Amino acid sequence: MKKLFKKILFILIVFIWSSLILAQDDILPVSQIKPGMTGYGKTVFQGTAIEKFDVEIISVLKNIRPEGDLILARLSGKTVDKAGIIAGMSGSPVYIQDKIIGALAFSWSFSKEPIAAITPIEDMLEIIERKYNTNFYNIHHPFKEYYVKDNKDNLQVLKIPLAFQGITEAGFDIFKEQFKNMGFFPMAGGEAGKDIQVPDKFEPGSAVAVNLITGDLNLSAIGTVTYVKQNKILIFGHPMFFSGSTDLPMSHAYIHTVLPSLYQSFKIGSATKTVGKIFQDQLGGLAGVMDQKAGLIPFQLDVNYQGVLKQYNFGLIKTYHMLPSLLSLCLYRSIEKAGGWWENNTLDFEFTVQFDNKSSMVLKDTIPGINLLDSLQTGMLLFLKPISEILMNKFEKVSITSIKGELKINTRIKMLEIQKMICDQREYYPGETVKARIVLKEYQGNTRSKDIEFKIPYNTPEGKFPLIVSSGREAQYVDFLLSPSKYMPYSFAHFLEIINTLSKTTELAIWSMSKDKGLMVNGEKLERIPDSYFSMLKNSLESGAMPVFTLLKEDLTLPYVIIGNTSQMIDIKKRSIQRKK
Repeated sequence: MKKLFKKILFILIVFIWSSLILAQDDILPVSQIKPGMTGYGKTVFQGTAIEKFDVEIISVLKNIRPEGDLILARLSGKTVDKAGIIAGMSGSPVYIQDKIIGALAFSWSFSKEPIAAITPIEDMLEIIERKYNTNFYNIHHPFKEYYVKDNKDNLQVLKIPLAFQGITEAGFDIFKEQFKNMGFFPMAGGEAGKDIQVPDKFEPGSAVAVNLITGDLNLSAIGTVTYVKQNKILIFGHPMFFSGSTDLPMSHAYIHTVLPSLYQSFKIGSATKTVGKIFQDQLGGLAGVMDQKAGLIPFQLDVNYQGVLKQYNFGLIKTYHMLPSLLSLCLYRSIEKAGGWWENNTLDFEFTVQFDNKSSMVLKDTIPGINLLDSLQTGMLLFLKPISEILMNKFEKVSITSIKGELKINTRIKMLEIQKMICDQREYYPGETVKARIVLKEYQGNTRSKDIEFKIPYNTPEGKFPLIVSSGREAQYVDFLLSPSKYMPYSFAHFLEIINTLSKTTELAIWSMSKDKGLMVNGEKLERIPDSYFSMLKNSLESGAMPVFTLLKEDLTLPYVIIGNTSQMIDIKKRSIQRKK
C-alpha cells in the first residue's frame, strides 16, 4: 500500500512540476492541440519589424519523424496570401491562445495553398539545455529531406535563403549551384546599410542570420527566432547541417523585402551585427547563445595585380567538407575587381596553412592561362585538395588555426616549351659530370637556352641510359606512377613533408629511369640490395616493403612555367676502362 502511495505521489509531483514549467514558459503542448484551433505566427517581412500572420490548425501528424510529431496548419495574411510559404520563415513561432506551440519548419513543394508543418516546441526546448562540445570538422552536408520519415509527398524543410554579400552577379552565378546542391536557397543579399537600426535583443519572430563567411565577404543563412530564454535562443525549427554540437557566428538580420515566386517565394535579407554563436544544430532546430564568439578560421589574402597590392580578410567556419567552396568564393571575390577576367595571365600563388599542433603546410606554384578564371580554378585544385587530405588524415586530429595567401597576377603568359637537349658528349662514366644545354621556346616569343650541369650516379650500370627533361611537376608524376609507395605517408609529419616538397611547374627537371632492384620501407628507398635480402624483405609483411623503380632528377627553378619534354640517350661505360685523353 505504501509503495502504491509513493508511486501515486511521485506521479502527481512530476505532473504538477511539468504543469508549472509549461505554465511558466507559456507553452501549449502538442497533446492539447486540436483541428480547427486558430492562432497566429510571428516573423519579419521587411526591415526588422516583427509582424503577425494567421494560423489555422488542420491536424497533428503523429510519429512522422523519429520520436516526434508535426503540426499541420494553414497560413493566411496579407503577405502570405500573396507569396505563400516563404523561404526564410524557418523558425517563425506559432501561437494558440497566446501560448507557443512550435516553429514553422516544413512545407510541400508546389502546393496551391499555404499549408505548412510546425515542429512542436517540446522537441526544441531540450536542445537549448545541451552542453557545447564540438569538433565542427565533422559536418558532411546540410540537412536533407530524408530525415523526414515519409517523403513521398515532397514534405521538406523550408528552404534557407543563403545571402551573398560582397560579390558580383557573375560570381553569384558561378557559385550558386554549389550551395544550392547543399540544400540552401542562394540569393544576392547586399549590405543592409550603416543607417539600419539593429535591435538591442532578439525576440520571438526576429530575423536571424547564421554566418558561414564573415569579413570582406559575408555568406549568411537567413531564418527566424522561435524562442528566447535568458541569453539563449532557438531558431529554424529544423537542422541546417544536423551536426550536433557546432560553432557558428550568429547575427541579427535585416529583411529588404519578400519576393513572391511561383517556384519559391523568399526573403531577401542581409546579416548585420554579429551578437553570439550557434552551439547546437539538431533535428528540432538550432540553439544559440548571446555574447560568445564562434571559433573561425582567419583567412588573410594579399592580391598583387600588376604591382597594385590589396589585402582582404575573412573568417571561415570550421568545416573541411565546405572549406573548398568557401575558400574558392573568397578568392574569387578578392580578384573580381583586380582586372579583366579574359586577359592572358600568369598566376603565382603561395598559401601557408597553420595547424593547432604547431605544424604548417606551404603550397606554392605558378599557373598560366588564357583567362584569369581558368587560372584561378586550376590553382584552386592544386591548393584545396592537399588541405582536404590533411584535415581527413588517418594519423592525427588537427584543426586549421589560420590561412595566409598571396596571389600575384601578371597579365601575360610566362611559359617556356622544351624544344631539345644537347649534351657535351655521348659517353660517360658513372659519377662523371654532364654538361648540357636545354633549348626552350617562349610562348609567342623568342627561343632561349639554359646551360646546366649534373652528375651521372655512381651506381649507374653499363649500357644505354636515357636522359629526360621536363617540368618538375611532370617528373614527380612519373615518379609517383613508378614508385607510389614513396608517396604513401606513414605519419602526419611525413604527410606534411610530402605535401611541402611537391615539385612545381616552374622547375626544370632532368631525370632518368633504370630498373634497379630496390625496395621502399616506411617511405625510404633501399637501393641495389643483394638478391637474398631482396627476396626476404619483399615477402615480409612486417616491413611494409614493396619493389619500386629508380627515378633520378635534378631541379632548376625558372621564372616561367615549363611545358613539354624531350629526351636523349647516352652510353654509360665501365669505370675500369680509362678514357684516352
